[in-house]
Amino acid sequence: MAEMSLVCLAQIHTHPKQIATHSSYDDSHAISGRNGFLSLVVTHYGGVANFDLNQMSVHEAWDHEWVVLEDKAKIERIRIVYDFDARVSDLDE
Repeated sequence: MAEMSLVCLAQIHTHPKQIATHSSYDDSHAISGRNGFLSLVVTHYGGVANFDLNQMSVHEAWDHEWVVLEDKAKIERIRIVYDFDARVSDLDE
């Protein structure tokens, strides 16, 4: 990502069953803790029929803390796009 001057805005990981909270381990091992970074937690180890934001918990890093986003905030901040390839093969073109 660094070679292409990209930054990671969010991470996604899974939890067992219907537990979609951010554990203390998740807090301390997130790939970023900068303000605004999002951590999405999907239940049932990701084995869900569709990725509905209302079935996920979304946590935002803010001032070294993780804040759980309410449903309205999740919908305003995140768009799930299926089958979209955002990779760029050659930046010089």
